[in-house]
Amino acid sequence: MIIMDMVVLMADGSIANIEIQKISYDFPAERISCYSADLVLRQYKMITGKNQVGKHEPSMNGSSKPSYKDMRKVHTIILFEDSNKSLISDMDKALYFHVGKTKFNTGIKIELLQDFVLVSLDTFRKYRYSDIKEGRTEITDYDYDSSQYNDALVSEKMKRDRLKFLSLFVAETPQEIDRLIEIFPDLESVCRDINEYLERPGEVLSMFSEALRILDRNTAELMVDRMKDEIVDLREQNDELKASSDKKDAEIARLKKLLEEQNK
Repeated sequence: MIIMDMVVLMADGSIANIEIQKISYDFPAERISCYSADLVLRQYKMITGKNQVGKHEPSMNGSSKPSYKDMRKVHTIILFEDSNKSLISDMDKALYFHVGKTKFNTGIKIELLQDFVLVSLDTFRKYRYSDIKEGRTEITDYDYDSSQYNDALVSEKMKRDRLKFLSLFVAETPQEIDRLIEIFPDLESVCRDINEYLERPGEVLSMFSEALRILDRNTAELMVDRMKDEIVDLREQNDELKASSDKKDAEIARLKKLLEEQNK
């Protein structure tokens, strides 16, 4: 099981957790919610002075006293290498970039703090990657949904960068990476940095928080326990089948013996 994650502090004070998850968990929605809640707690600690606001430092809103208005957005971004059926859109199975936020049924305009972005890398590779390798990097409706973002804040470069990095994430061979560098020349320096990180994995591999590390471990243990239960069930079924087979063999032997006695 490979899990890599990174916590990023934005210039406006918002926080993003970016994670690449290789194997889907049994309860992705619950785990995603816990990660987002952890980010909100980090924000709260920041504005109440535990991390950023000192005794004589103003809070983010310019006041000497922190308030809820200081809270900034938290973004939980998870890239699934192997997405499960819950990440396949009923609208269009080729949709790979899933953006979520809390909305109210009456349409009231209250912006809550938590945003979610779930990226299905396998869907991206299946339906978009071949076009990009051919140099067709025009932004499509699959790559960007204007209903989810403020268009004024999203540049064409940002959209293209998304395609660039998602393509790098799904590349499987050195030849594919070389082709991507031809299409996106600035990827060369990124690949060089990655090679340097591989030589010092301790600098980039760390858990998101102790609480979430425990949850991750417990979830893995739960999956193992379930597999053990399945093995026990299969063994019991096998024992029952074997017992049934033995009874049938005994009955066949009895009938054969009866026929032999009758034929004498």
